[in-house]
Amino acid sequence: MSKYRIRFQVTASPSSREGMVLDYLLAGETPYPLRDMVMLSVQSFWLPLAYRERLKALPAPELEPLIRSCVLRLQMQQQYLQSLSPRPLQTPTFSDSDPESHRRAIALPESRSADRTGEVWDPFA
Repeated sequence: MSKYRIRFQVTASPSSREGMVLDYLLAGETPYPLRDMVMLSVQSFWLPLAYRERLKALPAPELEPLIRSCVLRLQMQQQYLQSLSPRPLQTPTFSDSDPESHRRAIALPESRSADRTGEVWDPFA
């Protein structure tokens, strides 16, 4: 069995969104070690899709618990983030028949400038 060793390098302005996240993760005051924080978020968001892509014939009964655990983690994070908001958030809805709406919802802003300006969904709008 081989192992993956990935070096992930990001150059970001300290005042950019990426810089803020990196500063938070590298400060060492997070609930989990840096590696765990990154892998937990990546797995919660992308693991079911990786399984679906890698194991195209994975039976639904085997995939369902994986999807449920990822959804649960994301829902817990959503509830936590909503508790930080000074007022109720508008939760967007997406049509299952429109996969493009899902892609737009998770897309980063088009601009790659240091301050990451671009059109971003505003939950307070």
